[in-house]
Amino acid sequence: MKTKIRKKIKAYIELILSLVFIISGVYFCYIQYNENQKYDTRVDAVVKSVEDKYDRKNNKHKYKAKCEYEVNGKPYSYVTDWSSHHYTKNDIISINIDSADPEKINKYGHGTLGAFLIFCGGFAFYFYKRE
Repeated sequence: MKTKIRKKIKAYIELILSLVFIISGVYFCYIQYNENQKYDTRVDAVVKSVEDKYDRKNNKHKYKAKCEYEVNGKPYSYVTDWSSHHYTKNDIISINIDSADPEKINKYGHGTLGAFLIFCGGFAFYFYKRE
C-alpha cells in the first residue's frame, strides 16, 4: 500500500517538475522575443584583437574577440564570450544592437535558457509518462 502511494507521489512530483520547467522555459523564450524587438539594428563589428586560452578539460582552444563597430559616426566596442570559434583579426561579426542605446547588444541569453528549460521539462515528462 505504501509503495503505491510513494509511486503516485513520485509521479506527481515528476509531472509538476516537468510542467514547471516547460512553463519557465516558455516564459524565458517570451522574454527573449520581447528583447529581440528592442535590438532593432544589425551592424557589422570588426575584430581588432583575439585572445585565446587552452581548455585542458576539453583539450581544445577557446577564443574571445575584441571588436569595434560604428553607429552614426560614433565608435563602440564589443567583446565576445569565450567560444570554440576561431576569430582572426579583421573578421566581420554581425551583431544586433538597440538603436536607442547602441552599446546594448543582444546576447540571446534568455532564449538559450528558455530552450534549455523546455528540454529539461520534456526530459522529465518523458520519465513521468514512462511509468
